[in-house]
Amino acid sequence: MEIWLPRLPRNKSSNFHRLRIGVAGQCMHYIVGRLGLFLYGFLFGFEAFFR
Repeated sequence: MEIWLPRLPRNKSSNFHRLRIGVAGQCMHYIVGRLGLFLYGFLFGFEAFFR
């Protein structure tokens, strides 16, 4: 992942805000994906256990 900081001061805050939003979105996507995989595996194992 490439993170670059803009050199222009007038663009700095908006770019920083966009960068923060992007990182937060990626983090949430990762957490939701991991949680979904965990729940899927847990339910699948639970069903197989009671079969």
